Amino acid sequence: MCRKFWDGGVLSNTPLKELLYAHRDYWVNVENREVPDLDIYIVNVHPSGIDDFHMPEQYDEVKDRNNDMLYGDRTYNDQCSASLVTDYIDFIASLQDLALSHIKDDSEKNAFLKKLSQRWKSK
Repeated sequence: MCRKFWDGGVLSNTPLKELLYAHRDYWVNVENREVPDLDIYIVNVHPSGIDDFHMPEQYDEVKDRNNDMLYGDRTYNDQCSASLVTDYIDFIASLQDLALSHIKDDSEKNAFLKKLSQRWKSK
């Protein structure tokens, strides 16, 4: 199934973060399933041509510069943030697996898992 999201700078200049949240919320809250991987293709239809060394002198140049800053692409920052959060989630899962591998008693394992589950639900 292919679902398309598009935003022309109304919600966000490049709504990658909003797309990731919508994808997660749909699978968790609507489908009640684990969130599947997501393929994302980003097409930059307004490539950045900002010249940091040219000071706008005419009104039109000032308006163009304002639009460049207002609608500038922030995809790289969103990608870094999403990657960092994913790394933290993977790290936490690894720590949980490590802790579980050192708990030998099944009742203690179940208590640990129950406490983890309660902790995540309270967030």
